[in-house]
Amino acid sequence: MCGIACAVGDDDIAAMVAAMEHRGPDGRGFASVSDDGVEFSEEPPSEGEVVLGHVRLWVRGEASAVQPIVGEDRAVAVNGEIYNYRRFVEDAPSDSWAVFEVVRSVRDAAMALRILRGEYAFVTAFGDGAVVAARDPVGVRPLYYSVEAGLAVASERKALWAAGFRDVRRVPPGALLVLRDGRVELRNVVDVPRPRPGRSSWKDLLEVLQRSVRERVEETERVGVVLSGGVDSSTVAKLASEYVDVRCYAAGFEGSDDVEVAERLCDEMGWPFISVPLEDEFERYVVATVYAVETWNPMKVEVGIPILACAGAMSDDGIRVMLSGQGADELLGGYHRHLRHYGDWDRFSWELWKDVAAIHAVNLERDDKAGMHHSVELRVPYLDLDVVRTGLGIDPRENVSGPEDNLRKRALRRVAAELGLPDFVVERRKRATQYGSLTSKMLDKLVRELGIKRAVAKRLGYRSHKELFLRLVGKYLGFPWKAPSVEEVERECARLGVEPEISEFLEERVLTFDSDLKAG
Repeated sequence: MCGIACAVGDDDIAAMVAAMEHRGPDGRGFASVSDDGVEFSEEPPSEGEVVLGHVRLWVRGEASAVQPIVGEDRAVAVNGEIYNYRRFVEDAPSDSWAVFEVVRSVRDAAMALRILRGEYAFVTAFGDGAVVAARDPVGVRPLYYSVEAGLAVASERKALWAAGFRDVRRVPPGALLVLRDGRVELRNVVDVPRPRPGRSSWKDLLEVLQRSVRERVEETERVGVVLSGGVDSSTVAKLASEYVDVRCYAAGFEGSDDVEVAERLCDEMGWPFISVPLEDEFERYVVATVYAVETWNPMKVEVGIPILACAGAMSDDGIRVMLSGQGADELLGGYHRHLRHYGDWDRFSWELWKDVAAIHAVNLERDDKAGMHHSVELRVPYLDLDVVRTGLGIDPRENVSGPEDNLRKRALRRVAAELGLPDFVVERRKRATQYGSLTSKMLDKLVRELGIKRAVAKRLGYRSHKELFLRLVGKYLGFPWKAPSVEEVERECARLGVEPEISEFLEERVLTFDSDLKAG
């Protein structure tokens, strides 16, 4: 896992790379590409028509491997993992060389999205001035761009914000972003596989899941699992434990159902378990999560907090790879809303496909950045394309037993039972992370204690008091978000007879957090 950046023209590549140091603490590099050739440097080059930047988190391959990879008439920067890289390059310092070998032209980049298997994003710059950027077909790895002045690309929004860009957009999964002859265009290349219900069974799901997990832990001695005690993450932990040492982590407040069930499971399975309490550092976790995942959306922050907290504990334990059960609900009908389409099986399958196709924006970008805030790489076995194809090929009637089915995902539950997971996991009902960890309840409590009531948010034109609060946090972090001034919020509080403490919070928690980041 790494952070990548590209700047065409005079954009500030140094600021972009500096904003992503958390994504690559093990080294950085740059490449300048122009008519005069392609050159690698350890420091930002003073010139170059196109400049690539890279920060590296070493997980596998040679510790001395560097990026961007340069040679012939091109340079490439890669973020992520290519699991079938030996098909394209047998003896190389890292799996990223597969991208360098395959993407020799813009046309080749389209082919790369069809033949590379993994979780990745890349940017390639050519000597003729062309640039192509892409991300894997599911969108596990984030990638953003701006065309305010030429073209700039980066793994995180904050890197582009740091260089002065405000109109920042995501590169869609399975798409190419191409700059050629001064024109920038997006081309869709690969979609999530379409559902073909009835072609797969739960036994097929078990087989492809085993392979997916094995690929994601190869060349790794120890991995961390974000464990909720639900069937999704528990199945991943069980499969991973067959190949590597597994340590399980759960974050929550006292009384958290997720933490209690996860600990019970680990006791029964003999896995090391680490409970990450959120009580004492919750305010810091809130600010850190807003900064990491770059959103004011309350639900995304509430879900992101336990992931970020677990990643921090993993990092402290020397773990650099984090597995999660993300994607199983979308793929196998795990949400209660899916039951609205019970009996209309074509519509049911289509809704699952739409959920998988949208998961990059809803969940994956958040989870990747929450982990990488602590330099821990997220891997998601359920979103391997073979698993997606197989999961969407299971007849919906194999996943839901009736219009009021409280369990759902029954094909996966059969897999879990086959693997020997205990009944209290196999038959556990889904509970959303923000409720199982209690972060939703505690964020509500925090915001209210600071004096921001729902009525204040409504008067200022915001959907909720949580959203208003998180927008203020982001604004104080320097993010280019729409948000009122603190003075406006305080005036509205005063009209309701409330004495707010928001100024103190922003000064003590947000400005201090920002200063600590800049200090190092």
